[in-house]
Amino acid sequence: MTVHARFYGHVIRITPDTISRLQTLLSEFEITTDDSTLDFAYEGVYIDPDHYIQEIATNIPESAEAHLDFIDPLDWIIERTLIKAGQIETKRFSLNDVMERYNME
Repeated sequence: MTVHARFYGHVIRITPDTISRLQTLLSEFEITTDDSTLDFAYEGVYIDPDHYIQEIATNIPESAEAHLDFIDPLDWIIERTLIKAGQIETKRFSLNDVMERYNME
């Protein structure tokens, strides 16, 4: 059985040069850009997002910010990552908790 995952994100306050580097890094993902932002999405066979998170962090300036989500069906979690001022912060949430929160609203 093939396991599918979803990884998507939004990177803001970046230059055209940074956008170009990220487009190369994320070439297998769906990408949309404008002057200073890049959005990407991936849905397909399971990937390890840590490589991409580290590469994004390495390739964006300290003034940029990235919000990244990885839905992990193996561990049934969502990992939310914030890259800001050169720091990476990741929080993990059970998909059950996320679904319950939305059902209560």
